Amino acid sequence: MPTLPRASAWSMFDSPVALNHVAIMLPSREAWINQLAFLQSKGITFHERTNHGMTHSVYISDPNGYGVEMLYELPREVWEGDIDAALNYAEHLPTEGAEALVDEADNVPVFGKPSLAR
Repeated sequence: MPTLPRASAWSMFDSPVALNHVAIMLPSREAWINQLAFLQSKGITFHERTNHGMTHSVYISDPNGYGVEMLYELPREVWEGDIDAALNYAEHLPTEGAEALVDEADNVPVFGKPSLAR
């Protein structure tokens, strides 16, 4: 096993390493929530919990300090109408306690659909 340099504290934008983070997509929302609960039960720090327009994500560090994003993809109907808007959407959520495990899949914005509010 190679000896890797220890990464500095993880940050989305101020990281001095060449690789900021890797992303691992879980197969379903349920698998993702179960993985978050498992990680939290092991004392893993959630650096960031973000609902993106195409995915819901949690950012953690691997044992060497490198960033790892765990995510699941939202249904295509949610983001295919305006991919640019979906890519640029971010809702930041709690990272600790039971609130970090809440995922409101039924209350996500749908991009590219006309608003019903007038």
